[in-house]
Amino acid sequence: MLATWFSPAPGFSAEQTSGVVGILISREILPYLQMVQGLEENLEQSSARIYLDKAGKPYSQESRLQELKPSDFGVMVAVGPQALSFLRDRHWPGTVLYTMVLNPGRFFWEGARIYGISLNLSPWKQLLTVAKIFPKVARLGILFNPEKNLKWFQQAKTVMTFKRLSLVPLKVNQRSDIPKLFIHPGPQVDAILFIPDQTVISRSMITYVIKESLRLGIATFGFNRFFYESGAALSFIIDYHTIGQNIARMLQSLANGGRCDSTGPPFSVLLNQKAVKALGLTMPQQLPEGVIIE
Repeated sequence: MLATWFSPAPGFSAEQTSGVVGILISREILPYLQMVQGLEENLEQSSARIYLDKAGKPYSQESRLQELKPSDFGVMVAVGPQALSFLRDRHWPGTVLYTMVLNPGRFFWEGARIYGISLNLSPWKQLLTVAKIFPKVARLGILFNPEKNLKWFQQAKTVMTFKRLSLVPLKVNQRSDIPKLFIHPGPQVDAILFIPDQTVISRSMITYVIKESLRLGIATFGFNRFFYESGAALSFIIDYHTIGQNIARMLQSLANGGRCDSTGPPFSVLLNQKAVKALGLTMPQQLPEGVIIE
């Protein structure tokens, strides 16, 4: 039982650390399940999966857990935004670890004891990676809606210290604005970086932007395997299974009374050899660790 395993960390009482680890899952989709598998394989205590149905109602193989009583759980792991929103709406009194969520701070509530791993890739790490792999990329276009992601762009410019890498805002207020960017002569950039932006990110729009960019000799950089498959020269691939392993380590740290700092996701870099060659992109002989070429 978790009661014998979980020693209270600062700010936690014994009552708040009894019970099993609840894993509240927004939807049964592959990335979430890969994360949960990594978590469960590395847990040292009992756990229980609870899912949310389409109406946002919890269900589980253990019927007694469907009511989600805080007294039944030592810690609740929220997998995905719907799960975290569910706990926020109820001002969940116990400890919460979140994962598989973009911009998790929008779901926090007063008095919450909450930690986790977001899906937000660090602008610094992305820019550093681009600079190391493609040293001749001097003007990097960032495609985004300023109403949704101006803060991201401003933060990226703040942390950007590479004088030879200039960030160029490619602002769109709606999807119908995107084709206008490619009217002759097109965006005056060496490459375009996609970020998670609801205005920009749809399968059809991703495919369109990559195709038009290739026509103009502009490289594109994305953030999952779909970008690679659509012709992006570089894709940041988040490792969902490793996120689960890291969440398990965070639980262990809390159990031992240690610190638990929220972080971004672990990722690898996937290069599209065909696109790199077609665009004539120059790379160093020694690539950074974790870079895969396919």
